[in-house]
Amino acid sequence: MIEGVFRAGHPRVTLSLPARDGGTLDLKFILDTGFESDLCVNESVLRELDAAPAGARNNLLADGTLIRTPVYQIYLPFGDDEERWV
Repeated sequence: MIEGVFRAGHPRVTLSLPARDGGTLDLKFILDTGFESDLCVNESVLRELDAAPAGARNNLLADGTLIRTPVYQIYLPFGDDEERWV
């Protein structure tokens, strides 16, 4: 479960993600209430994360434009003793 706060009219959360240097990178963002596990980050953040390329996929934007974007996976802890590629 992700816990956050509701501030200035928006749900906000912080995720601690594995960084390339062996530490973690804390990302703060406004959570889309339709969130289904995709997280978009800019290239400067991506360069800091310990993420692996996993291909590309098509995404449909709100204006109907179809774009192809790269996809990366990252290894995250799930539960008490489990980790998963997400």
